[in-house]
Amino acid sequence: MANQKTIHGDDLLYRFFQDALANSPDLFAAVPQLLIATMALWLPLDAYERWPVLLPWVVRDSKCRGNSRKGIPDEWSSPDQKGFLRDDNTLVKALPRALTVRGPKGSYVNGARMGGE
Repeated sequence: MANQKTIHGDDLLYRFFQDALANSPDLFAAVPQLLIATMALWLPLDAYERWPVLLPWVVRDSKCRGNSRKGIPDEWSSPDQKGFLRDDNTLVKALPRALTVRGPKGSYVNGARMGGE
């Protein structure tokens, strides 16, 4: 038991794409496209008008929150060198969860809402 492997979901997907599909170029190209077409969730374009925090002058920067134990100051919402507002994703990560997903009729995701992790 001490040498037992631990498997995570990302390991399984990696192995699936790396091993199972490596010898089949047609499947290797088709499967990721199918995954995106059937499971990807995209924000409607009008969401950018209704939620201005999603505008392109906000960039994700996980280091902007600092670390009090290490003496690194919190710089959340301050501009970077190019003038973009820095956010650690706290402003926007929950906003899409308020939207109902619209997908292909009969799709598993159609009519659902996004959950947490």
